[in-house]
Amino acid sequence: MSKNIYKELSLKILNYLLENPRAEDTLEGIVQWWILEKKIDQRIEEVKKAIQFLVSQGLVVEVKDKGPRVLYRMNQDRLQDILKLLKKK
Repeated sequence: MSKNIYKELSLKILNYLLENPRAEDTLEGIVQWWILEKKIDQRIEEVKKAIQFLVSQGLVVEVKDKGPRVLYRMNQDRLQDILKLLKKK
């Protein structure tokens, strides 16, 4: 593992401890709750922005579920456009 990875993980641990000064955990707990949970939170924001973009382009449809949930699905009417976009990559 490179020094950059160690430095990045060290900073994540210190950041977590600053945000949660009374935190303590096992090595496994630190991996699961301190590092991975933060990464998941960041990914949720990134995915949210990507989904909002796809909805704004009409490629994905937003469907209100029962209660506060929102579901997302492919816009079948735009299937050919989606296939073209995926072939370009």
